[in-house]
Amino acid sequence: MNNDSRQLFKIALIGFAIMIAFFALFPNAHSQEREYRKLGQLAPTVTVTDVWAREATEKDRSTAVFLTLENTTGQDDALIGASTPYAERADLHNTYKTEYDVLTMRQVEDIPIADGETVVFEPGRMHIFLVGVKQPLRMGMEFPLTLEFENSPKQHLRVRILSKTDDDIYPAHSLR
Repeated sequence: MNNDSRQLFKIALIGFAIMIAFFALFPNAHSQEREYRKLGQLAPTVTVTDVWAREATEKDRSTAVFLTLENTTGQDDALIGASTPYAERADLHNTYKTEYDVLTMRQVEDIPIADGETVVFEPGRMHIFLVGVKQPLRMGMEFPLTLEFENSPKQHLRVRILSKTDDDIYPAHSLR
Protein backbone atom coordinates (compact mmCIF):
# COMPACT_ATOMS: atom_id res chain seq x y z
CA MET A 1 0.00 0.00 0.00
CA ASN A 2 1.34 3.42 -0.89
CA ASN A 3 1.07 6.48 1.36
CA ASP A 4 -2.03 7.90 -0.41
CA SER A 5 -3.90 4.61 -0.08
CA ARG A 6 -3.02 4.37 3.61
CA GLN A 7 -4.18 7.94 4.19
CA LEU A 8 -7.52 7.24 2.46
CA PHE A 9 -7.92 4.02 4.44
CA LYS A 10 -7.36 5.88 7.74
CA ILE A 11 -9.85 8.60 6.79
CA ALA A 12 -12.45 5.96 5.85
CA LEU A 13 -11.89 4.14 9.15
CA ILE A 14 -12.26 7.35 11.15
CA GLY A 15 -15.45 8.22 9.24
CA PHE A 16 -16.85 4.76 9.88
CA ALA A 17 -16.05 5.01 13.60
CA ILE A 18 -17.74 8.42 13.82
CA MET A 19 -20.82 7.06 12.06
CA ILE A 20 -21.04 4.09 14.46
CA ALA A 21 -20.65 6.41 17.47
CA PHE A 22 -23.36 8.74 16.10
CA PHE A 23 -25.88 5.91 15.67
CA ALA A 24 -25.05 4.53 19.12
CA LEU A 25 -25.66 7.93 20.73
CA PHE A 26 -28.77 8.81 18.68
CA PRO A 27 -30.78 5.65 18.05
CA ASN A 28 -33.34 5.88 15.28
CA ALA A 29 -36.99 6.12 16.36
CA HIS A 30 -37.78 3.27 14.00
CA SER A 31 -35.38 0.78 15.62
CA GLN A 32 -38.27 -1.51 16.58
CA GLU A 33 -39.35 -1.63 12.94
CA ARG A 34 -35.76 -2.46 11.91
CA GLU A 35 -35.72 -5.33 14.41
CA TYR A 36 -38.80 -6.82 12.78
CA ARG A 37 -37.15 -6.51 9.36
CA LYS A 38 -34.05 -8.33 10.64
CA LEU A 39 -36.29 -11.17 11.73
CA GLY A 40 -37.96 -11.21 8.32
CA GLN A 41 -41.24 -9.95 9.75
CA LEU A 42 -43.29 -6.85 9.13
CA ALA A 43 -43.72 -4.35 11.96
CA PRO A 44 -47.21 -4.63 13.45
CA THR A 45 -49.50 -2.04 11.94
CA VAL A 46 -53.01 -0.82 12.45
CA THR A 47 -55.22 -2.44 9.80
CA VAL A 48 -57.02 0.07 7.56
CA THR A 49 -60.10 -1.01 5.57
CA ASP A 50 -63.22 0.42 3.90
CA VAL A 51 -61.49 3.64 2.76
CA TRP A 52 -63.74 6.02 0.79
CA ALA A 53 -64.59 9.69 0.36
CA ARG A 54 -67.39 11.87 -0.88
CA GLU A 55 -67.19 13.87 -4.10
CA ALA A 56 -65.78 17.40 -4.10
CA THR A 57 -66.82 19.86 -6.81
CA GLU A 58 -65.35 23.19 -7.93
CA LYS A 59 -67.72 24.92 -5.47
CA ASP A 60 -67.20 22.54 -2.55
CA ARG A 61 -63.45 22.64 -1.97
CA SER A 62 -63.74 20.26 0.98
CA THR A 63 -64.76 16.68 1.53
CA ALA A 64 -64.60 13.92 4.12
CA VAL A 65 -62.72 10.62 4.09
CA PHE A 66 -64.13 7.63 5.96
CA LEU A 67 -62.43 4.36 6.92
CA THR A 68 -62.11 1.66 9.55
CA LEU A 69 -59.03 1.23 11.79
CA GLU A 70 -58.39 -2.02 13.66
CA ASN A 71 -55.55 -2.17 16.18
CA THR A 72 -54.09 -5.66 16.63
CA THR A 73 -50.51 -4.45 17.20
CA GLY A 74 -50.26 -5.50 20.84
CA GLN A 75 -50.04 -1.91 22.07
CA ASP A 76 -52.23 1.18 22.18
CA ASP A 77 -51.81 3.53 19.24
CA ALA A 78 -53.35 6.69 17.83
CA LEU A 79 -53.95 8.24 14.44
CA ILE A 80 -52.06 11.53 14.67
CA GLY A 81 -52.23 12.92 11.15
CA ALA A 82 -53.14 12.53 7.51
CA SER A 83 -52.01 14.14 4.27
CA THR A 84 -52.70 14.07 0.55
CA PRO A 85 -51.34 16.04 -2.40
CA TYR A 86 -54.96 16.59 -3.47
CA ALA A 87 -55.79 18.99 -0.60
CA GLU A 88 -54.12 21.83 1.26
CA ARG A 89 -54.87 20.13 4.61
CA ALA A 90 -56.21 16.86 5.95
CA ASP A 91 -57.58 17.39 9.47
CA LEU A 92 -58.82 14.79 11.93
CA HIS A 93 -62.40 15.65 12.91
CA ASN A 94 -65.17 14.40 15.10
CA THR A 95 -68.81 15.41 14.80
CA TYR A 96 -70.78 16.46 17.87
CA LYS A 97 -74.40 17.34 18.49
CA THR A 98 -74.85 20.75 20.15
CA GLU A 99 -77.33 21.46 22.91
CA TYR A 100 -79.71 22.62 20.13
CA ASP A 101 -79.45 19.25 18.30
CA VAL A 102 -77.29 20.72 15.53
CA LEU A 103 -74.41 18.62 14.22
CA THR A 104 -71.10 20.44 14.27
CA MET A 105 -67.61 19.17 13.60
CA ARG A 106 -64.52 19.86 15.63
CA GLN A 107 -60.86 19.25 14.79
CA VAL A 108 -59.05 16.85 17.14
CA GLU A 109 -55.30 16.35 17.60
CA ASP A 110 -55.43 12.55 17.53
CA ILE A 111 -57.76 9.60 17.50
CA PRO A 112 -56.78 6.99 20.11
CA ILE A 113 -57.01 3.33 19.10
CA ALA A 114 -56.60 1.00 22.06
CA ASP A 115 -55.07 -2.41 21.43
CA GLY A 116 -57.81 -4.75 20.22
CA GLU A 117 -60.15 -1.85 19.37
CA THR A 118 -61.81 -1.07 16.03
CA VAL A 119 -62.57 2.58 15.28
CA VAL A 120 -65.03 3.36 12.48
CA PHE A 121 -64.96 6.70 10.68
CA GLU A 122 -68.40 7.29 9.20
CA PRO A 123 -70.75 10.11 8.17
CA GLY A 124 -71.97 12.04 11.19
CA ARG A 125 -69.05 10.85 13.33
CA MET A 126 -65.25 10.73 13.01
CA HIS A 127 -63.68 11.54 9.66
CA ILE A 128 -60.66 13.03 7.94
CA PHE A 129 -61.70 16.44 6.64
CA LEU A 130 -59.92 17.56 3.47
CA VAL A 131 -59.68 21.35 3.24
CA GLY A 132 -58.74 23.21 0.07
CA VAL A 133 -59.27 20.32 -2.35
CA LYS A 134 -57.11 21.23 -5.37
CA GLN A 135 -59.25 19.66 -8.10
CA PRO A 136 -62.74 18.18 -8.40
CA LEU A 137 -62.99 14.66 -7.00
CA ARG A 138 -65.67 12.76 -8.88
CA MET A 139 -67.32 9.41 -8.24
CA GLY A 140 -65.09 6.55 -9.39
CA MET A 141 -61.80 8.47 -9.03
CA GLU A 142 -59.08 7.53 -6.57
CA PHE A 143 -56.46 9.65 -4.80
CA PRO A 144 -53.54 8.94 -2.44
CA LEU A 145 -53.76 9.48 1.32
CA THR A 146 -51.06 8.95 3.93
CA LEU A 147 -51.97 8.15 7.54
CA GLU A 148 -49.52 8.81 10.36
CA PHE A 149 -49.72 6.90 13.63
CA GLU A 150 -48.14 7.45 17.02
CA ASN A 151 -46.52 3.97 17.15
CA SER A 152 -47.23 2.16 13.87
CA PRO A 153 -45.49 2.97 10.59
CA LYS A 154 -47.08 5.43 8.16
CA GLN A 155 -49.54 3.91 5.73
CA HIS A 156 -50.03 5.00 2.12
CA LEU A 157 -53.55 4.32 0.87
CA ARG A 158 -55.77 4.85 -2.15
CA VAL A 159 -59.12 6.52 -1.44
CA ARG A 160 -62.09 5.79 -3.72
CA ILE A 161 -64.67 8.49 -4.37
CA LEU A 162 -68.08 6.91 -3.83
CA SER A 163 -70.74 9.58 -3.51
CA LYS A 164 -71.68 13.21 -3.34
CA THR A 165 -72.45 14.90 0.01
CA ASP A 166 -76.03 14.23 1.04
CA ASP A 167 -77.19 17.23 3.10
CA ASP A 168 -79.90 15.44 5.08
CA ILE A 169 -77.50 12.62 6.09
CA TYR A 170 -74.43 14.73 6.81
CA PRO A 171 -75.37 18.38 7.43
CA ALA A 172 -72.06 19.20 9.18
CA HIS A 173 -70.31 18.99 5.81
CA SER A 174 -72.88 20.92 3.84
CA LEU A 175 -70.73 24.02 3.42
CA ARG A 176 -72.28 25.36 0.22
